[in-house]
Amino acid sequence: MSPLNHAFRVDVPVFVQTGTSEIMYDEHKDFVEAMREKGNNVKLVEIPNGTHDTFAAGQILGFQMEAKKAAAEAAVFVNAAGTKKRQ
Repeated sequence: MSPLNHAFRVDVPVFVQTGTSEIMYDEHKDFVEAMREKGNNVKLVEIPNGTHDTFAAGQILGFQMEAKKAAAEAAVFVNAAGTKKRQ
């Protein structure tokens, strides 16, 4: 199942991290835009020159700082979403 060409409405926030060297970088950006057009809360984090799954592969491929920054941005996003839900 692929949501790339099938945007849908969800009640939960969506976090997308992609690298600009990722083979599917353009598709990731298109997905984010399509999901936003459906009214979703979507956060896109782009890692310059990053590859696929910088969260995990960053430690191996020399993107340690970028992986840490992306993880920190994900944490802020998730925490903010959780706070909004409780209000």
